[in-house]
Amino acid sequence: RKDLESRFTFGNKRFCESVGLELNEIVGKSDYDFFPAELADSYRENDQKVFATGETLQMEEKYVARGEVRDIQVIKTPIHDSPGELVCLQVICWDVTERNMLEQALRESEAFYESLVESLPQGILRKDFQGRFTYASQGACDLVGLAREDLIGKTDHDICPAEIAEKYREDDHRVMRSGQRMEVVEENQTIGGPLRYVQTVKTPAYDNHKKPIGIQLIFWDVTERRQLEESLQQKSDEIARLEGELRELRRRSRN
Repeated sequence: RKDLESRFTFGNKRFCESVGLELNEIVGKSDYDFFPAELADSYRENDQKVFATGETLQMEEKYVARGEVRDIQVIKTPIHDSPGELVCLQVICWDVTERNMLEQALRESEAFYESLVESLPQGILRKDFQGRFTYASQGACDLVGLAREDLIGKTDHDICPAEIAEKYREDDHRVMRSGQRMEVVEENQTIGGPLRYVQTVKTPAYDNHKKPIGIQLIFWDVTERRQLEESLQQKSDEIARLEGELRELRRRSRN
């Protein structure tokens, strides 16, 4: 606790340990006696805000404990006596350095994942249990010819012909029930768009606790490959037919 001049009137055991002093060495002193001037100025400025407004202030501040800079969450509350006069300031604070480091690491990991996913030519989509799109990479948007805002929250039935949407939904259910990866070449078409073929890999999607939350799929356009395969198959069938006719002609000529 601090008086109206921001002098310490009380500090619990944890606070005393953090500054490495006994309570009797703290009482009557101010932040300027324990912390760098820049930090002390910031602390005093925030104290004065609480005194001026009479309202609780919550924030993060930097803190130096035994020569190490830490992040602390702070709640500063004005204390009044029974007649309602402002008499002091009570401060509750706790160390959030590790939490902030973890959050920063998570943000960096997510940024790395996002940059990796967005650089892939393949499309990546996620759907929840109801089949609603919860994520769409730029590659996915490019492949289906729709903007991200036109996909998120929608289902296959909103963007595809009914027959194709039903097929997708059945495959999704199969993957979610079995928990197994599925890879297939399937027709792909948005309403009013051209019919294409895509190679699709579907896998269950999980949250951080390994709890299933839907499905994730990676897909890429194989229309040209499929057309080439069909053309080669047609040529192969034609060759087989001609070879058959040739054999028949030879048989007849021998007879």
